[in-house]
Amino acid sequence: RTTSYIYLQGNPIIWYSVLIAVLLSFSLLISYYLFSAYIINYKYKLIIEVLTLMYISYLFVLFSMGRVFYLYHYLIPLCFGMILFFTLFNEMFNSTLQKYSVLQRYNTIFYIAIIIFVAEIIYSYWFFSPLSYYQAISLEEFHQRQWLDFWQLRPQP
Repeated sequence: RTTSYIYLQGNPIIWYSVLIAVLLSFSLLISYYLFSAYIINYKYKLIIEVLTLMYISYLFVLFSMGRVFYLYHYLIPLCFGMILFFTLFNEMFNSTLQKYSVLQRYNTIFYIAIIIFVAEIIYSYWFFSPLSYYQAISLEEFHQRQWLDFWQLRPQP
């Protein structure tokens, strides 16, 4: 027996990558200001500071309002976070290239990492698309897509 569901289910790979990027940028900035950590490219530091500040200030203003929030309220900080993720990834990759002289080996690792990340995003989109596009799935398939309890996905009787 199959049932169709409709949930505004975002891609968890993208959302958790953004969360990791915000946490990493926050820890990078704290380590820079408190412990004088070395940052190779100050242009990236400025971009990371601005995007982190924009992300945190947007969510601070959003959560200070007393109302119900929908998925589109979180799209602006998601965009900030995706740019932040790319900037952090690029900064880490460039600092690794400047530290070591073997460019070709790290260039290959960089492209393999990008391919794996894009494949995870595509697979996650394919896996969760029945919830977003009202496609029929069984109860067992529904429970496979319920990764975390705080998502509060409930099957239909």
